[in-house]
Amino acid sequence: MPVFVTFRANVSRDTCIPEIEIEEQFDAYHAALRAEQQRLGAPNGAIIIDAVGQPEIRIEDELDYWIYNLCFDALPDLLAGARVERVYSRYSQSLVLDATGHDLVLSGDAIPTVHLDLKEAVQSLYACGMRGLRFLKRLNEGTVYAGDFDPISRRAEAVRRELDSTFLDATTP
Repeated sequence: MPVFVTFRANVSRDTCIPEIEIEEQFDAYHAALRAEQQRLGAPNGAIIIDAVGQPEIRIEDELDYWIYNLCFDALPDLLAGARVERVYSRYSQSLVLDATGHDLVLSGDAIPTVHLDLKEAVQSLYACGMRGLRFLKRLNEGTVYAGDFDPISRRAEAVRRELDSTFLDATTP
């Protein structure tokens, strides 16, 4: 079952724009995105996880935090069959990811429980993380925050190498 993971970014307290719209109209949204980031102290938005036959998961919080912790840092542990818990950065809630065999179960304080294909979910989370990282770098280009995303880039590269190795091993007879 395909798993789709996307992000949205806040341009105001009540308006969260889908990544595709941000990509297509970045210049039009740039000032509002930066102003909202300054108001909150970090870029905020949502990570959306969607799969056919499952309720949509919407994790609303700081984007850089979730891109690092969910889209990159959690993936090697999940592929190893571990249980991963991430606490929201702005709220006293948590997200639990439990990998067993080929399945991934997501549950938490503020979301319904969903069952996903582990490989599909990992690949989609990583791809969303890379798109989100590009967005964060573009949003903060030329600012004092530009270097803040270097650790996320390094972690993304290390995870990519691990994913390449894991998925290569899975297809090798």
